[in-house]
Amino acid sequence: MTTIELPSNTGDAPRIPVLKRRTIGETFVGMLIDTPDQRDMLKDDKPVLKPNGRPRQELVVPLIALPGTTMMAGLGDDIGVPTAGDVVRAILKGKAFSEWIDAIKGLSPHHVGDVIQMITTHAQAYDSDGRPMGQEIRTQAEADAVPRGRTLGFYGSITVRRSTPDEAGWVAKAAEAYHARNQIAVGGGVDPSELDALTNG
Repeated sequence: MTTIELPSNTGDAPRIPVLKRRTIGETFVGMLIDTPDQRDMLKDDKPVLKPNGRPRQELVVPLIALPGTTMMAGLGDDIGVPTAGDVVRAILKGKAFSEWIDAIKGLSPHHVGDVIQMITTHAQAYDSDGRPMGQEIRTQAEADAVPRGRTLGFYGSITVRRSTPDEAGWVAKAAEAYHARNQIAVGGGVDPSELDALTNG
């Protein structure tokens, strides 16, 4: 099976559902469908700055969901667990961005069909100024008991690996999503024989 090697940057991700870490123990399993996009973090349409004056960065990772996913995704109030094959995106910032960098070591360049797993393992409460309050929360019961008015952030592990031969069917679906995404971006069609060669050669 040949692979589609992705360039270092393909521009902004389209508006597609965003993964939401909300429950300790939830899992996302998915496949990469395009190059992750690094961009400035924004608040009220303005860059969020570091103490040195430079914009903080976040990474937008376009994916398709695979079987076994329990993590929710959505936009606005339209939120639910994605069905296998649905296109979603992960937005990684801060510690999660650093964990992604560690997870992809030795896996350059990115390939369509690289398998990503995210597991939510703990949470942290913050006050109105963004300062941590108390210790890490390790159970959902503790998370549910955090008083309203406090911000609760959920965190966990990220792993990335190459796909295996028995996942070829899902790699083909990831390749279809890649071509559909880039067809929208640049126009024109995709030759089905070209897609077969890219995913099954």
